[in-house]
Amino acid sequence: MNRALFAATWISMACFAIYIVIFYGGAIPAHALDDWNLLLPDVYVKGAFVQTAAIAAHFLAGAVLLAIGPAQIVTGQRGTMPKLHRVMGRVYAIAAGVAGFGGLTYIVLQGTVGGTVMNIGFSLYGVSVIVAAIETYRNARRKQFDRHRAWAIRLVALAIGSWLFRLDYGLWLKAIHGLGHSHSYRGPFDQVMAFFFYVPNLLIAEMIIRRREPSSRSHVTLNVVTGAATVLVGTSTYLFAASYWWPHIAARLGIA
Repeated sequence: MNRALFAATWISMACFAIYIVIFYGGAIPAHALDDWNLLLPDVYVKGAFVQTAAIAAHFLAGAVLLAIGPAQIVTGQRGTMPKLHRVMGRVYAIAAGVAGFGGLTYIVLQGTVGGTVMNIGFSLYGVSVIVAAIETYRNARRKQFDRHRAWAIRLVALAIGSWLFRLDYGLWLKAIHGLGHSHSYRGPFDQVMAFFFYVPNLLIAEMIIRRREPSSRSHVTLNVVTGAATVLVGTSTYLFAASYWWPHIAARLGIA
C-alpha cells in the first residue's frame, strides 16, 4: 500500500509539474501572461517586471521540485544510486532556494491575493523551504547523513505543499462547494489553507523521522489509511487533470 501511495503521488505530482511548465511557462514565449490570472487572481500585473520574473522563477523551480522529489527518495534509499542522488540533490536544493526566494520576493513587492494572513502563511512557507534546503545540503557536505536525511524529509514534505494546496482546494470545491472560500481568497477556509498546506506535512515528516517499528494492529490501521489516501490522490488527480490541467495544456499547445 505504501508503494501504491508513493506511485500515485509521484504520478500526480509529475502531471502537475508538466502542467506548470507547459501552461505557466509556455505563457512566457506566447506573450500570454494574462492567462496566469485564470486560476490565480491578479498573480500577473502588467508592467511589474520584477514581480513577474520572481513568480515565474517560483513556478518553474517548483515544477522541478515536484518532478524529482520522489526520485531523490528512491535514489537515496540504502545508497542504491549515490552519484545520481548527489547530482539531483544539488539541483533539488538549488531549485528549492530559487522557489523560496522567488516567492518571498513576489510577496514583498506585490503581496498575495489573500492579504495579510496569506502573506504571513506563504512567507513562513518560503523561509522554511529555504532553511530546509540549506540544512539538507550543508549536512550532506559535512557527511552528517542522519541529519541530512531528517532535513531532506522536511524539505520534500514542504515541497509537495504547492501540489497539496491545489488538491485540497479542488476537493473542497467539489465536495463542500467551496464553503468558506471567497474569490479574493480571504474567507475562513482560505485563511486556514494559508498554513494548512504545509504545517501538517511538517508534523508528519517529524513522525517519520522519529518513527519506531509499529505493532501488528498499527500495520492494519496504516494500510487502511494508506489505501484510502491512495484512492483519494488518484481520484483528485483525475478530477484536476480532466477539469483543469489537460484543458489548459491542450489550449496552450493548440490541441483541439
